[in-house]
Amino acid sequence: MKTPYPSTNVIVLNEDCFVLYERLISERYQPLLLNMANGTNPGGRYRTDDGAQEENLFRRSDYYQSLDEQVADD
Repeated sequence: MKTPYPSTNVIVLNEDCFVLYERLISERYQPLLLNMANGTNPGGRYRTDDGAQEENLFRRSDYYQSLDEQVADD
């Protein structure tokens, strides 16, 4: 199978995912941000004070608009 890239590097770091993502973008990388999602409740409980990664992503971005029709911008 032919792939668009000759190799893929995977690095695991203990850093804030958004801060790291922005830094990698500014350095012209093409990072992938993995959402460790809740399999039964998309967005987890982002409206409450739950602190898991998915809830954090939803609260710090416009990600929630893709799943929450009550607050989605038209």
